[in-house]
Amino acid sequence: MPGYRLNGIRKHHSRDAEFPLLWRRSKRLVAFIALLFALCFLLSSATSTERAHQFQTEHEAQQYCSKDTVVWVNTRTGVYHFKGQRWYGSTTEGCYECRKEAEREGDRATRNGQ
Repeated sequence: MPGYRLNGIRKHHSRDAEFPLLWRRSKRLVAFIALLFALCFLLSSATSTERAHQFQTEHEAQQYCSKDTVVWVNTRTGVYHFKGQRWYGSTTEGCYECRKEAEREGDRATRNGQ
């Protein structure tokens, strides 16, 4: 390998000196690609979330959800209530849905049984 002198000391120009720089750049590139994939995954999962069918009357929901339980979902809080519970059909913001669809959407059952 050709060398050169700097202050009387012979230096060799080698690719080893460039390795740390390349390694840092490749780590940044890998991190950028990983971030890009994570972002794409989050965006695709957010757009593929399917909304549950929402009904204004219990009768409409029962016709659609013939093999499932009809629940009242408080659409503001994402909490659902069963028939016979205090808030079933009576929150200010809500609708009737099938239980399985409500759960798939991310809604949960009330924790205090009301």
